[in-house]
Formats: sequence, C-alpha cells, structure tokens
Amino acid sequence: MSHLNESSENMNEVKSIDYEYLDSLTDDETILELNKIIDKNDSIIEKDYLSSLLQQEDRLIYYEVENIYKSESNKVYRNKLSLKNSPPMLIIKDDYENEATFKLTENLVDELTNTLHEVKRAYYGFSEPIKNDIPDKFIDKMVYYAKSNPIKFILPIIIVIITIIIYFK
Repeated sequence: MSHLNESSENMNEVKSIDYEYLDSLTDDETILELNKIIDKNDSIIEKDYLSSLLQQEDRLIYYEVENIYKSESNKVYRNKLSLKNSPPMLIIKDDYENEATFKLTENLVDELTNTLHEVKRAYYGFSEPIKNDIPDKFIDKMVYYAKSNPIKFILPIIIVIITIIIYFK
C-alpha cells in the first residue's frame, strides 16, 4: 500500500510542472528542463558483466544471466546447440522476495531486444515506433509513402512540374 501513496505523491509532483513555461521553450530545451524536473532513474549500486543490482525508488532489484558460458573463469560462450538444449536463464529478484526466472531462448531474446529497443527510443524522445511494414521495392515504397503522407509526396511533384513548366515557357 505504501507504494501507491508514494506513486500518488510522485504524480502530484509531476502535475505541478509549469507547462506554459515549457511550451515557450524549444524541443531540446524542454527535454533538458524536464530531465531536471523529473530526474528519476534507477541508481546502479553494483554492476558485473551479466548482472546488476539497482536501487529503484524504494526497492532493490537484482538481475543476472546464468548458464551462458562454458566456464565462468574464461568467459567463452557455450556453443549454439548447447544453448538450444539448455538455454541461459534470466533471473530477476527484488528485496521483497519476489523472483522471476526466464529461459532465454533465441526467440525470447529477439523479442525482448526489439521491445527494449523501442522503450529506449521512447526515452530518447522519439514520437513513434520504428515502422517495420515499409516495403523493400522502390515502387512499393513510393506507393506506401504516397498513401501514408499524401501531401508530402504530392507537393514536391507539383513543385517540380511547375518549375519545369516555368523553365520551358
């Protein structure tokens, strides 16, 4: 229950931001100002090659990846067949005795990597996710862009046509 109260208090702090002042700033200045106001991030207490201990608000979080090396001393990865037969394990624990263990299969690693990459893009300030449905062929790309941004696609074509007409008159 104490987590909810603290979260509510933090939400009240965010609501006290002067949005009119932020609107008067450029995008870069706004991001820097918001980083000063809402400078909340985990603090890394201890970090190792495949594990970390983090302070996240009022709790400690520990994660580690096990079963990836042939031997811990020389840091040589196990071969692909061995990894498929017995995948590495991601273990996440907190100081409230919660624990989760996941088999890091190749598909899970791919999905987590893509998902976490999108989360990182959001932290960088991108406004939308990467569009993966863009066709490969040039003509198909042109049709795709014409459908998704008709004004941006047609306006340059009109400008080029007008320029050619004016040039040849």
